[in-house]
Amino acid sequence: MDNQQFSPQENTPEQNGQVRQMAPAEQSTQPIIPNKKPLNKKLIAIIITVIVVCIVAIIVIMILNNKSEPQAEYNNSETSSESNKKPNKDTVVRGFITSLNTILNQYLAKEQSTASLEQIYDQVLPVYKSSSKVAIPLEKSYGLKTSSDISSTLSKAISEEVISFLTKNEFKQYEEVELPSEQRQYFNKNNGILCNIIDGVPFAVACGHIDWITADNTALINTLAEAYKRVEGDYPIYISASKKNIKDSPFEPYQKLQVVLPGATGLFYRPSPTSDWVFFAATQNVLSCKKYESDAGARKAFQGEKCYDESTKETRKVTNGTTDTKSE
Repeated sequence: MDNQQFSPQENTPEQNGQVRQMAPAEQSTQPIIPNKKPLNKKLIAIIITVIVVCIVAIIVIMILNNKSEPQAEYNNSETSSESNKKPNKDTVVRGFITSLNTILNQYLAKEQSTASLEQIYDQVLPVYKSSSKVAIPLEKSYGLKTSSDISSTLSKAISEEVISFLTKNEFKQYEEVELPSEQRQYFNKNNGILCNIIDGVPFAVACGHIDWITADNTALINTLAEAYKRVEGDYPIYISASKKNIKDSPFEPYQKLQVVLPGATGLFYRPSPTSDWVFFAATQNVLSCKKYESDAGARKAFQGEKCYDESTKETRKVTNGTTDTKSE
């Protein structure tokens, strides 16, 4: 009986039942390894994707920074030079005058003043001195003028408000040109805007851009300045002239030109388009006929213009050699 209980056949592991029970146990552990591997690949893929996105974002930020920094420098320089070569100079000056208009209207309202402001164009011209022989008024401007019912005290107060506004906007007093005592100029070298302030009743201020002087007119003004100096011994403070105002005389090929001088109209002529200009006179009124009669070239150039005959107290027309009958 003992041999039957401890028979090797009963304890052998090769019995069919035990073998069938072990096989499933061994197989059940095998799927665990494949399940771990997909999880690891997915995690790695996510990490790689995050790293790539971060690198791309850093590169994009660096590119944008590299582009924006030079552009900022360009924009700063544009304020004073390159942008002034574009039509938006008009926009810049007009916008500045609009802001000034708002400031002054607020001030007048605070002071309970009945004075009003009107916009003016080309009535007051800032005067700029660059490389030309004389100072040159800008060829256009935008500005503001008060009504004439203001007091001199209010005019002075408005002037102080304007100067305060200009100073806050980086304008500095411009003293390169000698102007009448009631006029002061302020210049912003960053944006090229030059303003002329006229203290008085009415008060006026006007601004323009220093590029608003053409090269052709500058060349003409330089030649006129030399012609003026040959007669008067020195240059005038400024000359405002334009090639488009050159007129042919009835006495061909003479030409004539009227210009703006400080406090007067300047009269120039030349015997032909290729000749040098001659300064004839500076006047505020119709010239005396005797003045023309004293200059043969002027009589030819200004033939048909009005002159005042002091002997007859009448206005006549200039002719070549004498004066004509009474003008209409």
